[in-house]
Parts: sequence; structure tokens; C-alpha cells
Amino acid sequence: MVGLKSSYVKMLFEYVKTANQTGRSKREKLRIFWLLTKNFRTRFGAASFNPRHVHVVGTKFGNVYVRDNFGDLKSLSSITNDEYKIRGFGGGAILDIGANIGLISASAARHNPKSKVYAFEPLKSNAELIRRNCPKAKVFNIGLGKKHEKVKLQVDEWGLMASTVDRKYSTHSVSFDVFPLDYIASKEKIGKVAWMKIDVEGMEMDVLTGAQNTIANTRRVSLETHSPQLHDQVLEFLKKNGFYIEMEKQEGQYGLIFANNHKAI
Repeated sequence: MVGLKSSYVKMLFEYVKTANQTGRSKREKLRIFWLLTKNFRTRFGAASFNPRHVHVVGTKFGNVYVRDNFGDLKSLSSITNDEYKIRGFGGGAILDIGANIGLISASAARHNPKSKVYAFEPLKSNAELIRRNCPKAKVFNIGLGKKHEKVKLQVDEWGLMASTVDRKYSTHSVSFDVFPLDYIASKEKIGKVAWMKIDVEGMEMDVLTGAQNTIANTRRVSLETHSPQLHDQVLEFLKKNGFYIEMEKQEGQYGLIFANNHKAI
């Protein structure tokens, strides 16, 4: 019980920190804190989510658009939390693969104003929010994989996440068009890539397999993995393709890898 209380206190302090660093006025700081605590309040029956509602949140970096659900509200912290170390990549494009609602794309664009941003997201409802949260990004409402095909993914009731990973909540199967990244990169003449971020809910190796040429021109990769087996496979793939593993961690079903390709600099 003591540990549980401690984790809640830590969570609230993080919410205060995020609100103070993000809000552009005292009123907006309070509002951001209140929105973040909705995750906390809902657990105790003191609030409920309305996923069809979109909040317009005023931040120091402009308006941010988030839906009233656990995932979107939690992702508000990514506006200031530099987990991916996305500052000052230098020249080259930024590829956000599995861009969700575009908050990482927006942050990367803000810190790297000279870079073109390409965001890939299979869910239409998410892609629409990317266009609002990161107007600079060229948005592709498609999935990426090892070849052009139809892939069935599990989607939640509100269309917030598409995944191959088993979830505790109810999902249904939806078919998506999937293309290899190399095809898109060639068609768009993307060339050198400063940073590639991948968070694709179990399709990590499919994306990498369809991106052999693009990876060779990529300086830095930040990638989330969703099983110990995938984590090991991704590490092996990156090392074989000339990447130095700067950092990697793996806990339970979740992993994170940062890797650099010095040949692409």
C-alpha cells in the first residue's frame, strides 16, 4: 500500500511538472494538470472519458488537439518529455512511423526546423489529428510493412490504436493497406534521414524489412519493441546494418532502442 501511494504521489508531481513546462498561462497550466489527472480520477470513479470529444489545449508551442481518452491525455507529457532525445539532428528528414496523434512529430519539427517531417499512421482518426498537431508534417494515412499487402490489425472500440499485440480491452479486426518504406521513400525522394522513430505495436521487423535502403541512409533510429523476441531481432538487424547501439532496455513486453549509423552521417 505504501508503494502504491508513493507511485501516485510521484505521478502527481510529474503532472505538475508537465503542466508548468507546457502551459502558456496559469489558467492553461491548471487545465493541463486537471486533464492529466483525469487518468487518475477515472480509476477511482470520480470521472469518465468521452473519447469523441477533442480538447484544444493552449501550450507554449501553440494549440494541441487531444481526444478525451487515456492515451491522448497521457501523451500530453511527450510535449516536454524528451525521451527520444530529439534535439538538433542536423540535416535530413524526420520519419515518425506509428505517429499516433502527431505530438512527437510536432516536437521533432519544433527542435529541427530545417528538416522535412513525414508521419505515418494507419488509423484515419489519428491521422486527422496529426494534421492539426503538426501542420508541417506530410501525413501518410497508411501502415508500413515488408511489402505492399493487406494486413489485419486489432483496433479498439474508438479507433485510437491499431496493433498486433494482445490487449486487455475489447478490439476488433480491421484490414489496412501496408506499403514498404523503401517504396514511399523512393517515390517521395526522401534521401537522407536524420531520425527515424518507430512505434508500430508488434510490426517492428516488418517495417525494418521493408526499409533496407532507407535504413542505410538513416543516421539515428529510436524504436520501441513489444516483446523480448522482437527486441532481440531488432538489435540483431540494426547491428547487421551498421548501427551502433547507443542505449537499449527491455522490461516485460516493452523495450526501447536508440541506435546510430555513423556511415550515414
